[in-house]
Amino acid sequence: MNPKQESPPRSEKTDAAEWQFVPPKRRREFARKKHNKANIRDCIKSLKEVLGPHVPYGTLRRIALAADFDLNRAIHYYFSNE
Repeated sequence: MNPKQESPPRSEKTDAAEWQFVPPKRRREFARKKHNKANIRDCIKSLKEVLGPHVPYGTLRRIALAADFDLNRAIHYYFSNE
């Protein structure tokens, strides 16, 4: 591998075949999107554990995005805006 080439992001979801079709100029953006999807999934899962199943998915997603995937900030945001 050429030292100037970027390697695929370190994510278990990253498929090498998928990575090869991403243009070099878009690889950072692609890696960031993969990372953000994992962060939002983890944050929503944790929020469901804390807040319970009665909170709609859309609300959990909105809170996670507003809190930049920080669980403590998301919980504070939820209870302060209720």
